[in-house]
Parts: sequence; C-alpha cells; structure tokens
Amino acid sequence: RQDLRQYPGGSLAANIVGGIDWDGHGLLGLEDSMDAELAGTDGSITYDRGSDGVIIPGSYRNQHKAVNGSTVQLTLDDDIQFYVQQQVQQAKNLSGARNVSAVVLDAKTGEVLAMTNDNTFDPSQDIGRQGDKQMGNPAVTSPFEPGSVN
Repeated sequence: RQDLRQYPGGSLAANIVGGIDWDGHGLLGLEDSMDAELAGTDGSITYDRGSDGVIIPGSYRNQHKAVNGSTVQLTLDDDIQFYVQQQVQQAKNLSGARNVSAVVLDAKTGEVLAMTNDNTFDPSQDIGRQGDKQMGNPAVTSPFEPGSVN
C-alpha cells in the first residue's frame, strides 16, 4: 500500500499546500499541519496461520478497518492565485528584490483568495532536489509582512 497525494496544479499555491516526504508524510504547509486528517489510518487484521500458511478458521482476534483520509477545502481562487503568482515572479525578476509575496483577501468575508511568494516549488517533484526554490511561506512567516519594503 502506498499513500498517494496528487498535485494537479503543480506549483500553483505550493507554498500553502506544501509537500510530502518520500514516505508520504507532510513536510511543509497544509500537508504538514493537516497530515493526520489527510493521511487517514491503516487497517489491520490479527489471525493465526498453520505451518502451511493457511489461516486457521476462527483465529481472527482483532480487526481494525482502514479509515480514508479527508479532504481540505480552501478559499483560494485558482484563477486569482495563478495571476498573482505570475505577477509576483515578474515583480521579483524586474525589481531585483530578494523576496516578493502577495496576499489577496475578500474584503467582505476575509477569505484568502490568493497567497503567493516568488520562486515557488513544485510539490509533485522530489522536494529535496529543488535547489533554491522557496519552500516555506514567507507571506505568513517573514517578519516583513506583504507590502513592506526592507
């Protein structure tokens, strides 16, 4: 059995979604903070076998059913996220800034419609081999909030 997480958007919102390690455990972003909910739990059955490998009838002692992982619903708008992600990378390339981040909120609800940083990674690729790609989420972890000039 293998945990499978798919990233159809590639690097779209990767700094929010995060990524997993080779063993399927969350390393970054929501993949890390929501790992228990996303991964689910394995099932198991305990029983006895004869020397021929055949299960001995009536020997079942414990059975725990597998529980599928859950899904997480975000408020991100794919179209806005895509546009803002392109603009952030373009702004960095043109300005020579060290880092660029942007956050777009719905003014009525406060929902996050887009949040991005420059030089993001692709979670569908091996995280350990992405070189200088931005793995964290400076939009929420940097001491300089989006819009600051330092």
